[in-house]
Amino acid sequence: MTSSSPMQTFEAARRRHLVEATIETLAEVGFKAASLSEIARRANVSAGLFAHYFGDKDGLLEATLRFMAARLASATARKLAASRTRRERLYAVCDAALADEEFDRRTSAVWLAFWSQMAHSKRYQRIQAIYQRRMITNLRHGLRGLVADPCLSLHATMIAAMIDGLWLRSHVMTATPREAGPDGAAVRAVVHAFIDGLLAGGDGAAEAGAPRPICVTPPCAPRETVWHLSPVTGEEIARFLPAGPAEIRGAVHDARQGLAAWRAVGGAERARVLYRCAEFLRAEGPDLARLETRETGRPIRHTGGSDLPDAIRTLEYAAGLAERTGATRTDLGMGRFGHRRQEPRGVAAAFGHWSAAILGLCEQAVALAYGNAVVFAADPGATQTSLRLADLFGRAGLPEGALTVLCADGETARLLRADPGLLLEPDDADATSDRDLGAGLGRSKAATIVLPGCDAPRVAAALLHGGRRWLRSTFAGQARVYVHAEARVALRRALQAAAARMRVGDPLDPATEVGPAHSPAHAAGLDAALRADLEAGAELIYGGGRRPGPIILDRCTNAMALVRGHSFAPIVALVPFSDEAALGAGLANPGLRAGIFAGDPDRAWRMANALDAAFCAINDCATGSDAGCPPGGSAAFADWSVSADPDRSLSRIARIVSQEGPLPA
Repeated sequence: MTSSSPMQTFEAARRRHLVEATIETLAEVGFKAASLSEIARRANVSAGLFAHYFGDKDGLLEATLRFMAARLASATARKLAASRTRRERLYAVCDAALADEEFDRRTSAVWLAFWSQMAHSKRYQRIQAIYQRRMITNLRHGLRGLVADPCLSLHATMIAAMIDGLWLRSHVMTATPREAGPDGAAVRAVVHAFIDGLLAGGDGAAEAGAPRPICVTPPCAPRETVWHLSPVTGEEIARFLPAGPAEIRGAVHDARQGLAAWRAVGGAERARVLYRCAEFLRAEGPDLARLETRETGRPIRHTGGSDLPDAIRTLEYAAGLAERTGATRTDLGMGRFGHRRQEPRGVAAAFGHWSAAILGLCEQAVALAYGNAVVFAADPGATQTSLRLADLFGRAGLPEGALTVLCADGETARLLRADPGLLLEPDDADATSDRDLGAGLGRSKAATIVLPGCDAPRVAAALLHGGRRWLRSTFAGQARVYVHAEARVALRRALQAAAARMRVGDPLDPATEVGPAHSPAHAAGLDAALRADLEAGAELIYGGGRRPGPIILDRCTNAMALVRGHSFAPIVALVPFSDEAALGAGLANPGLRAGIFAGDPDRAWRMANALDAAFCAINDCATGSDAGCPPGGSAAFADWSVSADPDRSLSRIARIVSQEGPLPA
C-alpha cells in the first residue's frame, strides 16, 4: 500500500475545507440562501473553484451530505468496536446517532436543512437510504440471538424509528420537564429504555403469532459522570457513567441468558475455557499488571509480582473444579442407582476493589466453574483493568452474559445487593462507613498477633510487605497488629529499620515497594486519620511527613481510625497487650483470619485455638496463599457454590497452618 502523494493530500484538504465552509453557511443562512458565492466568500476562495471540485452546487451539497453521513458512520463504527455484548452494540448505534455533537446548533441546522429537501432530490434520497440500511444492519446484528429471528427486522425498524423520531422531535418542539428535549443524554436514556423493553418483552411466552408486550420502564435520571485520574501520571484514565437501575436490569437479563448457555456446555468444556483464560492471562498478564498499576498506583512488584501469579493459579484451580463437576453414579443395591451432579445456583453479584483488580475478578472463576453467571461491579478506580480482563474471558470462550462487568460506584453496588434475584458472594466486608478512609471498604481486617520470643526482623518484614496467607492484601494497613508487651521494644526497632529500607517512588519501577496514594481523597483521608490518632494518644515512631512512605505507630487502641479503618497503605499501627487470654476471647470470631508469631510453638497454638478463627497462620513469614484454598482466595472461596455435602451447613472449617507445634484435639 503506497502513501498518498502531497498533491492528493492537498486536494483532499481543499475539498474538506470547502465542505466545512458549506456546513457553516447552511447552518448560518439556511438552504435557500446558501449560494455558491456566499459559500465562496466564507471559504475565502473564488466561486469557480467549486466547479473544479464538485461540478455545480448540487454536487457540492451532495458531497456535504456524504461527508456528514460518513462522519456519523465512523463514530458508529468506533462505538461498535468498543462494545462487548450485543446489547451494548444496540446502545452503540443509538449513542452514535444521538451523540451530544449531533445536537449542537450547527450540526442540527444542517441535518434539518437536508431533510427538508429530501423529497425533492434523488441524490439525497440515495445517501439517506444508504445511511438507513447501515443502521438497520447494525441493529439487526445486535439483536440477533436476543430476539426471535422473525422479529429482527421489525425490532430493528422500531429502534431506528425511535432514534430518528426522537432526534427530530427534540428539534421541532420545546420539551416539558418530563420529556426529552434537545439534550443528548435524556434522548439516549429514552432509547435505551425502549431497547431494554423490547428485549425484556422477548422473554415472555406468547402464543404463536401473538404480539409480545414491550416492558418499558421510565428512564432514570442520568448518573453523574465519573472521572478517574491515574495516581501515577495524573492523566485521565477513565471517564464513565456508573451503571444505574436500567443498566443493572440489562446486565441481569443478559446474565440469565448467558447462564443457560454456560450451564449447557458442561464441566469439561467449562474447564477448557478456564484453562484458556489462564493461558491468555499468562501471555497478556504483564500488560494488564502495568495497566492496573497506572490505574491504581499499586507497585508493579505487587500487581505483576504477586497478584498475577496468584490470579493464574486461581484460574487453574477453578478449571480443576470444573473438571470434577460431572455426574456421579452410585449403586444403591437392589438394582437401583443414584445419579448426583453439581448444579449452578444462578446469577451471582460480585464486587471489585481497586486494591486487587486482576485478582479480584479472577476469583470469580470458582463461581463460573460450577456453571454460574456473574455480574461484577468494577471499582471506579479500576474499571479499565476489569474491562480488559473481562474481554480476555470472552476471547477464551466464555459465552456472552456469563460474566458481565459493570462500571460501578457505591450506588451501583447498593442496587445490586438489593436485587432479590441475585446471589451474593460471601460478604465479609466492613459495612461501617466510618471505616472508609478515602479508598473504599475492603474485606474485614485480619489480625496479626506478635508474642514473645519471635524473630522480630522477620516479623517486621512480614508486616510491612503484606501479601501473607492470612492478610489477603499487599497493604500492611489491612491488618490490626497486636503486640505483647514483652515483644514490643524489639518489634518497634525492627519495624523502624525495615521501614527505612523500603523504596518509595515510581510504581512502574520493579524495585519500588511503596507507590502514591490511590487518589486525592485517599491521601486526605489518611492524613486526617493520622492526625486524629496522634491527638488520641498514638505515638509516631516512623514516617508521617509530606513525603509518601511507610508509617509506624505505637500505643494505639482498637478505637483509633488507622486500627479500625481501611487504609490500603503501608501503615502499621501497634496495639499493645499483655493478657493473652483476654485478647483471644476479645478477638474470637468464626470469620477471623489471623497471623500469629511466637518463639514458643505451643503458646502460638493455644492462641490459635482460643481465636476460633476461620484461618490462622503460625510463624508464616513467606508470601503465599491459603493452605487448602485456591491461591489468592479466602477461606470461603472454595465453597462458593452449593456443596454436595449435606452437613456443610451444620459445620465450618477452621484452618491452622504451621510448620511446627502439636495437633490440637
